[in-house]
Amino acid sequence: MLTDPSEIDEMDEIIEIMRSDLSNPYTICQLAEKVNMNPTSFTRAFKKRMGISPKEFLIAERIRAAKELMLQNKGITTKEVALKVGMQDEFYFSRLFKQKAGSPPSVYMKRAEERIAIVSQMFLQDHLLALGIQPVAAPAYPSAYPKSRGVPRYLEKDLEGTHLLNAEQVFQPEEILLTQPDRILKTSLHNGQIQSLLLPHEQIVEHIPFKTNWNEYLREIAQLVGRERKVEQIEREIERLEKAVRDELCPLTKRGKWAVIWVRRKEIRLYGYQDHALLDLLYQKLGFEPHYHLPKSGYQVVSVEQLAQLHCDKLLILWSHECDVWKLAQTREWKMMKAVQDQEVYFPNSQEWDPWGPLGRKKILTEFATTFQRSKVTAF
Repeated sequence: MLTDPSEIDEMDEIIEIMRSDLSNPYTICQLAEKVNMNPTSFTRAFKKRMGISPKEFLIAERIRAAKELMLQNKGITTKEVALKVGMQDEFYFSRLFKQKAGSPPSVYMKRAEERIAIVSQMFLQDHLLALGIQPVAAPAYPSAYPKSRGVPRYLEKDLEGTHLLNAEQVFQPEEILLTQPDRILKTSLHNGQIQSLLLPHEQIVEHIPFKTNWNEYLREIAQLVGRERKVEQIEREIERLEKAVRDELCPLTKRGKWAVIWVRRKEIRLYGYQDHALLDLLYQKLGFEPHYHLPKSGYQVVSVEQLAQLHCDKLLILWSHECDVWKLAQTREWKMMKAVQDQEVYFPNSQEWDPWGPLGRKKILTEFATTFQRSKVTAF
């Protein structure tokens, strides 16, 4: 049992050794010796710390590293990948990779046959993945998603091997070029970020203008990468899910007028009813009735007093941290709001709700009805 801090530190060191030196074909006995344990005790302690056995951990790390090698090294062979992750038998590696990743290495490498990097403050990798293409580089927000490598959890597994660019900082052209992209998909960048990249002539930069609908991005990206035939099927599946959720929530959404807010640490954002992928989903697709005095599009920063004066029947809180909502809920003005007094405030767990791509939209819809109906707040 790992109770001594020094034992925990030793186990963390072993985990780091395993991760950093995958080409070394370690045995359980060798690893156990490093922490002065017998193999049985070591395996038990490791599983308690990591939730899986040392063998399972090594396999998972080797598959993850193999994906990165395949995506980040142009022209690498299956045999070279196998050797670099500590597996001498190329054919055993191929079988294991297919078992764990769902496709053999030769097929997996075709996910990045054309090497595409995404330079954007949006998760456009969602569209590429839905179209069957894995980008070699894509944006991430490490402070927003610290436990899943800077991306929502529903994208994490499919982006193993992709170099994640920190979108919370200024994009560095040198970092992008290290991934050897054949083509770059780029949107306009805000907050004063660079609007052009100094790239060699062989690099093709596709500039994608801002759009107000998620499927406009999907259609343009599909056209750029030659996957137009997949668009109809993706859109049809999303439409089917939208209709199912709309029908299920109809008794709730049709009674009263709604407002959507995002409670941030220093401000409250009151959202409009169109020109935003999630607001269009709520008000146009799922049948929510917007309050009469909402802004048409975008959002307004409002005070709690202004929010109370709105007299909305129902209030939906999105993307907010519980501590910020709790602080707001202690104010007298909040407690005077009609939706609060009528107990018509809804606060679903929406931290990972990103409706701008088909995978994110599908995630929202598949869990929306259940999540939403359980999110009613009866007391603060």
